[in-house]
Amino acid sequence: MCNRTSFDILLDFGSVAEEFLLDCYDLSSLHMNSDELTAVGLLRKQPIGKKVRCRDCDSTIPVVARERKTGIILYGDCSECGFYELEPEEQVLWRIDYTPLFEAARKSLACTGEITELVPFALWSLGRAPLAGQSREIFACAGINTDRNAEIMPHLPDGKTPILLILGNAPIPEKLGSFSSDRVFNFSHLARVESGEIVFDSSHILSQIATLPALEPPPEKAPGKNSKIGDLAIKLKQTLREHMKGVYSAILQAERSNTDYVFPELRQSDLAKMYNVPRVYIKRAVDSDLELRTLLESANNRDSTMAYGAKARF
Repeated sequence: MCNRTSFDILLDFGSVAEEFLLDCYDLSSLHMNSDELTAVGLLRKQPIGKKVRCRDCDSTIPVVARERKTGIILYGDCSECGFYELEPEEQVLWRIDYTPLFEAARKSLACTGEITELVPFALWSLGRAPLAGQSREIFACAGINTDRNAEIMPHLPDGKTPILLILGNAPIPEKLGSFSSDRVFNFSHLARVESGEIVFDSSHILSQIATLPALEPPPEKAPGKNSKIGDLAIKLKQTLREHMKGVYSAILQAERSNTDYVFPELRQSDLAKMYNVPRVYIKRAVDSDLELRTLLESANNRDSTMAYGAKARF
């Protein structure tokens, strides 16, 4: 079994949707590096309250404050183990805060908007991100596959564009309301702490949703044969431009993370399925519009797609 990092262990807490306060004994037993996680903001240090864990018997005991010449001294008062001065590490707790992880995801995905907690300790909106040619709502969730699902589900929108990022080590469900498994991603597969920073690698998300079958079909076409083909050509050109932007972003992310990216083939039949029209309509639109034909050829050529994406990056 490979060694698990402090960050991996911290993400495991997301299997349950509640607030977590850890003491020095929790951190020690779990082999968590509090300095590393505190430095990136995932652990927030705070003073203990009126109770503390006894260092010898593990029971919860009162904290007693005594004033001395050197200042206030804190003691643990255990009926079984006695009265003793608390060490500095016993005088603090560490609260888990996923906000820096969410911010790293937002930055990598170029999200707009703000982080909004929708269900306490369970569901957050991370804003909207331009992915694979569409503006998509991004959500983060803790406590997946628990009784908190009943609170979470009413806040998740219907539709084929939203993305759900989950905390914890629970398996990704095959179906979660309107979310199919291909739009649910686990933070543990996307993020890591490296050189004192949280790194979020979005290449897997981008490559998985960059293909057109994942996109929503456009509205119904206007009646009339010629106007229908003309309207279709206009929409196809915009779709191809956004598709190349999405693929360009996915390729860059893959190169940064040193992972492979399979360049998606885009056929006229794919476009016909997306727009729910006969393939002959796509052929007519392509044959009658030189710009559309050029865009389709570019979308199927990696170098042309990269050149277009670099020129028209968003």
